Amino acid sequence: MFSLNAGVMALIGYESVNRGEAVLFDGAEILNKGGFVYGGAGRLSAEAYISDRLVLVAQGRARVFWNTSVNRFRPSIGLGIRFNF
Repeated sequence: MFSLNAGVMALIGYESVNRGEAVLFDGAEILNKGGFVYGGAGRLSAEAYISDRLVLVAQGRARVFWNTSVNRFRPSIGLGIRFNF
């Protein structure tokens, strides 16, 4: 048996840079400000049943953020084996 799943979601949050402090311990000044971030995410997962209890799982995820000072695109992939009790 083979299973394919997909999902999409919206993301919103608040980003705080250095707890609101504009100057680091070494005197360097941070130019980025904290604020609301928003974005979206998608997920695709495939499962192949090797036996009644053993499943091979592959998945890929991606998140996209806007209005942020860090990475805007965060992809990830995974491959694993799941055992169902």
